[in-house]
Amino acid sequence: MIVWLDIGLGESEQRLLQHADWAAEVRVSKELKWVERAESIILSPQLPFAEVMKELARHKLTNHLRQCDRNTQSLLAVGVGMEVLFSHGGEYNDQRGLHLFAGEVQHKEGLNEPSWHSLKLLDPDPMLWGLQEKQIYRSLRHQVFPANREDIVAVWDQGEQSAAVVRRRQIWGIQPTLQQGEFSTLFVARFINQCKVG
Repeated sequence: MIVWLDIGLGESEQRLLQHADWAAEVRVSKELKWVERAESIILSPQLPFAEVMKELARHKLTNHLRQCDRNTQSLLAVGVGMEVLFSHGGEYNDQRGLHLFAGEVQHKEGLNEPSWHSLKLLDPDPMLWGLQEKQIYRSLRHQVFPANREDIVAVWDQGEQSAAVVRRRQIWGIQPTLQQGEFSTLFVARFINQCKVG
């Protein structure tokens, strides 16, 4: 079973969950009993870092997600979901994250305007084949800096080599949201299909 966490879902997520050909394979829930039973979990909140952590705590999901690197559950975190995988983040880097990855999210002043970006692959993972060419429309206001270089799969084409895609074993984080271009929609579909096969 694949559980898409019902936390801060935006219109793009809701449309995808209604119309994608894999939608019937996914249960949307924030109940711990379903999350515990899932083989795979997707987190893609359209909320600020601090609000995501509050919602996870309110639904008693924080501790379970922190154990994902020690069990067999796959996890895909999208957008701010990826940011909360790290040790610290938030507007002033003063919020504690899930600490599944060592590192931090930094707020960069003066980078608020969105523009078109692409990715530079550091690891030729098959999950990203062909996707690095997809253009992504976003600002680089929030930049992710993992402490461990081996966790980085792809970086942004501009900025300070901040991470756009990270992976450790069965845990994935992608910073582009479903609103920011075709990349994330295609990646989510690949993740779900891989979970179904696996």
